Amino acid sequence: MIEQNKQRARLNQQRLEREKRERLLAAQEQARAAQELERRREEQASRQVINAAAQPVRVPPAPIQPAAPALTVARICDQAGNFFAREVCRLRECNKASQASDPICVNFRRMEENNRALQQTE
Repeated sequence: MIEQNKQRARLNQQRLEREKRERLLAAQEQARAAQELERRREEQASRQVINAAAQPVRVPPAPIQPAAPALTVARICDQAGNFFAREVCRLRECNKASQASDPICVNFRRMEENNRALQQTE
């Protein structure tokens, strides 16, 4: 019986030593994994810094300025004063080639054509 107890004690001691070695190996493996993870994070951070430095600085586009409103005959002549001054201004502006397609000028030409047609029929 004493022999059995000695053998059990020795087997227990061997089991405890084996478990201790396994825990030590597991701790070492875990430390290596943590070091590898830290190394990878540092590499990734340095790559990001290098990539950020290599990329050109992007300047946001300037905001689009609204186009100035077109100078129509109506806008040009609105501040001419009374009715007669406004009509004289409109006639003067409609004689310019740049205002040929303005609605007021088109209407004036149509009225002139109608007046000529009426005069010819008389």
